[in-house]
Amino acid sequence: MTQQSDPPEKLAEEKLLRVRRPFVERVSDPVLNQILDKLLEHGVITDEEMQSARTRGRADKARDVMDTVRRKGRAASSVLISTLCEVDPVLSREVTSFNVVLCPILNKAVFNLKSDSS
Repeated sequence: MTQQSDPPEKLAEEKLLRVRRPFVERVSDPVLNQILDKLLEHGVITDEEMQSARTRGRADKARDVMDTVRRKGRAASSVLISTLCEVDPVLSREVTSFNVVLCPILNKAVFNLKSDSS
């Protein structure tokens, strides 16, 4: 559980850890491939890491992407979060379990739309 005393640099990695299971269960293979491409473009992963992940089945690929990026720290984790929000905003909302908000601007906009339609 994140406490107020936790250093801010851990927040992105903790968010990824907390949404790992629903991400692995729900992400599609095409979305994973788009995420891998963007992570490579941003220099978060190497070509070798991308090629290795692509040889795996969908669930193992999702675990590999999540764990590899999370171990690289806050900046890498933040890129994965923003990439997921961009590539699949619906999935990014679906995996926001345990009160973890991955895409605050997007989630706020969706919340406001729901409030307006009430």
